[in-house]
Amino acid sequence: MDELEHRVLEAEKVKMEVEMILANILLPMIITSKEKRTIMYANSYAETQYEISLSEMIGMSIDSLYTTKGQNTRLVNQMRTQGYIDNVEERFITNNGNEFVALLSVTPIYYQGEEAYIGMVTDITKQKKVEEKVKDLLNNAGQGFLYFNEDMKIGKEYSKEASRLLGENLEAKDISEILYPKYKEDKENFADNLKYILNEEDEDIQETLISLLPEEFIIENRFIQFEYKVLNQKTFMLILTDITSKKQLAQQVKDEQQALKMVVEVVTSMEQFLEIKRDYEKLTSKIDQFKNLEMINALAREIHTFKGLFAQKEMLSIVKELHNFENYIVSSKKEGVLDNIILGMSKDTMLSWIEQDILLLKDVLGKDIFENTNNISINKIRIEKVHNKVKDFYFNAKEDLNKESKLELKMIAKDIDSFANNNIKIFLSPYKKLVEQLSIRLEKQINPLVLSTEDIYLDEKYKGFLNSLVHIFRNSVDHGIESPEERFELEKPEFGTIKCYAKQNNNLLYINISDDGKGIDLDIIKNLAIKRDIYTKEDLDLLEEQDILRIIFLDAFSTNEIVTDVSGRGVGLASILCELEILNGTMKIVNNPTEGIKFEFVIPMEF
Repeated sequence: MDELEHRVLEAEKVKMEVEMILANILLPMIITSKEKRTIMYANSYAETQYEISLSEMIGMSIDSLYTTKGQNTRLVNQMRTQGYIDNVEERFITNNGNEFVALLSVTPIYYQGEEAYIGMVTDITKQKKVEEKVKDLLNNAGQGFLYFNEDMKIGKEYSKEASRLLGENLEAKDISEILYPKYKEDKENFADNLKYILNEEDEDIQETLISLLPEEFIIENRFIQFEYKVLNQKTFMLILTDITSKKQLAQQVKDEQQALKMVVEVVTSMEQFLEIKRDYEKLTSKIDQFKNLEMINALAREIHTFKGLFAQKEMLSIVKELHNFENYIVSSKKEGVLDNIILGMSKDTMLSWIEQDILLLKDVLGKDIFENTNNISINKIRIEKVHNKVKDFYFNAKEDLNKESKLELKMIAKDIDSFANNNIKIFLSPYKKLVEQLSIRLEKQINPLVLSTEDIYLDEKYKGFLNSLVHIFRNSVDHGIESPEERFELEKPEFGTIKCYAKQNNNLLYINISDDGKGIDLDIIKNLAIKRDIYTKEDLDLLEEQDILRIIFLDAFSTNEIVTDVSGRGVGLASILCELEILNGTMKIVNNPTEGIKFEFVIPMEF
């Protein structure tokens, strides 16, 4: 047997082996000539799919199998330019009218001594129908569905709702970039956390870590709830739910509840509310006096105090506006230049801040709520005339009066004053509600405020100080009383206690406010004072304990690193000291670290 015959036999042997392999592949397989594009081989599954016998198929042009116009030309061009076709999804229509969707793979080979192509067509029609049904279900589920891999790239399959919530053409986009377009650090942290979770093999730990991922995002003014599912070690699935309407409804309910709280607070302390409102209106009328850097600290104290007082009355609109105004004040103090917002502030603007709350009160209680009262109106000038007559009589005749008569005249003068003055209870009683509200808001367990006071009538000059005490009570709840966990560890009573009492004795007014919280850590105060360039370490070493404790009453001093609408400005306590100095009063701080603190105020009262 010569060499040629040997090669022919070897080729036939290889051909038979190839055809045997192809015949046992459970998919339609066809080999076509590269040049003539005629079918050189087809297995039995190709015969079934195209409903043409193998004897008829061999030698037939591959183009004659399909009726789809232009498809063959496009695929031929793709083979010529690319050299192969790998799992391209195509929709085929055969000459007998059979239509199906398939994955087409074509690879160049040598067959029967010439260049040829072997093609494999995987019918995925049933799979596509299932996918379409699933997609329809997902699109009508009212939720968004998508998946993304460990590179944070979104896959090609996602629901219409996902497009509506996150934007069109999501395929291959970075999910972390969509969620954090402006914050590179947050984006990187989010991606790193998700990758860490995918690589975690313990499913229980995975579930715990997933529960720590952010569950809500605001995208294009929509609130979107996220639910994460790990599909495998390389893929996450996201379920997106638009909860905007739910949030809006919840906010509406919250606003209505807040409005009812405001109505109750105002009705139950109408007299004090009217006093606060009048004082605020006085501030607005002299706002131009504060438009210079010398008065910026005074303005900060006034605004901060009124914010606290109106918050005590559950008023939303004005509290929000005052808080925003504070931001400009703080910025101006920091920059050393008055912000244009402050320079342009007017009485009308500041009054408009409270008008929205007033309109709501009138809407609920009636337009004449602030005019109709059960009180008899007496001009203060007339009361002062009567008081002065008694006072003159007392000083002119005191040498001739006995002790009982002098005391009686003093009591008469005091009673007359009570007509024009406000009972101290009007100012202190609302703090009960304040403590209760803040304890709930800050998740502190605190007993009702213990308030003990006599009927003490004070004129208007005491109002500023009594109103400024709001900051002591807010600080007691926020800074003083520990969290339930801390109190448990310290073996303290489960509920914290705040006390306030006031009495008058020998023309002196005594007001004490205390709590059984953690007191003040002097080292923390010293370190913060050095950090904020208030004192040097050498200066602090020379100070007495009372002087160190009084640092918390300095302007811009705060132990809070974050500013909230409860505390953090470092303005509130400073306003107390300022008002106290106006009254020539004194203050003593009794500090017991880990046990509590007490503020003792003594203020002279005139006859």
